[in-house]
Amino acid sequence: IKNNLPKGIKYSLKTSGKLDPFCTDINNKYAKATDKIFTEIFGKKTKFSRSGGSIGAVATLSKQFKKPIILTGFTLKDCNIHAPNENINEKMFEKGIVSLEKIFMLSEVEI
Repeated sequence: IKNNLPKGIKYSLKTSGKLDPFCTDINNKYAKATDKIFTEIFGKKTKFSRSGGSIGAVATLSKQFKKPIILTGFTLKDCNIHAPNENINEKMFEKGIVSLEKIFMLSEVEI
């Protein structure tokens, strides 16, 4: 940032803490089961993607339970998440609920 500031502009950054980074390896039975359910409900192959963010509990939970954590999203590109006019498509929301119900039902038995 400092290297791209216009001449005469001062910049400083003070941090107040940090979170552990987190990334899930999707080559596991839980991700594969989730993929299968999402493909069934949404009618399209699941798109796995990495995204920035800060949910501090995720790394802690993954270490505590020694299981992969899969963060899901059911929004479309034009939903403006965390921005003005944030919205969600009702059909996507409903399909997300049905998908998560099936995933939680699977978690009651060994996947």
